Amino acid sequence: MTDGARAPSAPARAARSIALGAGFAMVALLALLVSMGFLAGAGYIALLDHLSPRLAALAVAGGAIALALIAALIGRALIAGGAQRLRAAAGASALVALAPHAVRFGLRNARLVGLLSTAAATYFALRGRDRGQA
Repeated sequence: MTDGARAPSAPARAARSIALGAGFAMVALLALLVSMGFLAGAGYIALLDHLSPRLAALAVAGGAIALALIAALIGRALIAGGAQRLRAAAGASALVALAPHAVRFGLRNARLVGLLSTAAATYFALRGRDRGQA
């Protein structure tokens, strides 16, 4: 790194990695959709030997619907599991657990919170001033 150039920070590298991964995921999804279209067409042509064109089309469409339903059920289960893990992690956080109680206390006792805040600010201001003179 020369000429004052700095290495990107860890969050910037992480964001770039996520964006790159999402781009590759989109390319993979597009390729999967194209291949599924050709697979459906090949299945239709193969079924024409055994079924009428209407029944072959219905068979291919039914297979596509069944595949979509299976994928939707798997996606729903994954999302529900992730949401449950996120709720458990948030519930384990002390800050998240105490925040509603602190807000309620502050709303009920606004004068006391204001007095304590002013006292704390005054204390730290005087403490900083005393250190500056020493």
